[in-house]
Amino acid sequence: MFGGLTGQIEAANPEFPFRSNEVQYTGFSGYLPIFQFVTSDGIFIFNILWMTVSTSLQVILGLGLAILLNQRGVRLGKFWQALFILPWAIPEFIGALLWLNIFIPEIGWLSLAAQKYGDAFPLQFFIGWERTPNLWFLVFLIPAIWYGFPLIMLAASAGLRTIPKEVFEAATMDGANSWQVLRHMTLPLLMPVLLPAIIIRGIYAFNQFYLFQAFFFTNSTFATLSYNLFNPSGSFDLPGGQFGASAIINIITVVILIGLVSLFNREMQTREEFRNA
Repeated sequence: MFGGLTGQIEAANPEFPFRSNEVQYTGFSGYLPIFQFVTSDGIFIFNILWMTVSTSLQVILGLGLAILLNQRGVRLGKFWQALFILPWAIPEFIGALLWLNIFIPEIGWLSLAAQKYGDAFPLQFFIGWERTPNLWFLVFLIPAIWYGFPLIMLAASAGLRTIPKEVFEAATMDGANSWQVLRHMTLPLLMPVLLPAIIIRGIYAFNQFYLFQAFFFTNSTFATLSYNLFNPSGSFDLPGGQFGASAIINIITVVILIGLVSLFNREMQTREEFRNA
């Protein structure tokens, strides 16, 4: 590496997958084949789509539950909040295995219930989900949302407690409806507390690993691809033991996440400046 950085060794130009038995200095020549692979194979598009959809649904569910539990007259509010936090207390891999036991074809709880009750089973449409792209995307979203929404709910609940009740009462007296109060008052006031939680969940969604690995959906995200390239055993369609390729994917992941977080922060700052103007 020192020889390559000082110009004494010329960078090798390897082809992906990297299977050289010799230690080589590749410099930046290994990045282009990796980036071409993740873009042509659809991994990059799926990673962005998964992060966007998964995080958005987590925010909607977490924020909705926080607002609902913050309403006056809600019975057992603390109990329901503690119940909704439980998924967050379960290790992600254990939670992934739990949902695998539910959705795994033929021997899962869902399939066994469908075999016993037939058409009377309300979730019959999930049978054969692994053969339908829309259904398997939904099946993956369910555990991802289940695991991720508690953080959003906690952040939103903490933010709602800091907002004086008089603000909402004044808005109601001025004739604002529920949607206008939510859009123009609740969300702007919650955003300083909610934004860090959204960024955290977005990073976790982009690096989703245990869920896809437990369901044998390999090479779905950068995290699963990096692991399967690093693992000497490899995966179904790629040879393992490619430590350099795995490192490159991790570096690309960090760069992409830094860029997305910067764009997200800049957009939020622009909106905040526009409101204050």
